[in-house]
Amino acid sequence: YLYTAVTLVIVQYNIILIMDGSWLSHTLGSSAQLFVLIIMPFYLHSMLKQLRDAKIAAEAATKAKSNFLATMSHEIRTPMSGIIGMAHLLQSTRPNNQQREYIKALLDASKSLHALIDDILDFSKIEANKLHLQNSPFHLQQTINEVVTVLSPNAECHSLDLVVSIDPKLPASLVGDAQRIKQIVFNLLGNAIKFTEKGEVVLTIS
Repeated sequence: YLYTAVTLVIVQYNIILIMDGSWLSHTLGSSAQLFVLIIMPFYLHSMLKQLRDAKIAAEAATKAKSNFLATMSHEIRTPMSGIIGMAHLLQSTRPNNQQREYIKALLDASKSLHALIDDILDFSKIEANKLHLQNSPFHLQQTINEVVTVLSPNAECHSLDLVVSIDPKLPASLVGDAQRIKQIVFNLLGNAIKFTEKGEVVLTIS
């Protein structure tokens, strides 16, 4: 299209120059303008080619990154499933109350890590426009507790009190994407603990 347009412009330009006699009275200026008309499309074509090559390279890099993330997340998921399986086996060995709490914390942490691995896959899905939010019932208190259980040891290491306040007017069961909600709360609380020097971190849900 570019070359076709240029050809038509040059032909029309020469016809106008011939008809009004500009070739004879302004030979140098007319020649310079014609030269620009001929050179400009080649310059534009060069720029468009560079842009197209850059776009192809960027798409290839994005695809390679997505493939890498997908492969690594699948590789990590196998040993992670083994850890979760062993934690479930520990639960069946009649542990005492303290051990039961430790096993539950291990399970919650393992499940959260497993979810983070799924998040890595989500990046690939987002880039491919294939990410879909879930819309299913979940228990709000249990969802929040799973996040708090994982982050509580971190808060204790920073000598911080981690306080959770859930509005009693909220229904116990909600419908939505519990995993995404956990992601959001996990990131918010994690950053709050990281950047709070002393005192407490309060999570208020209303």
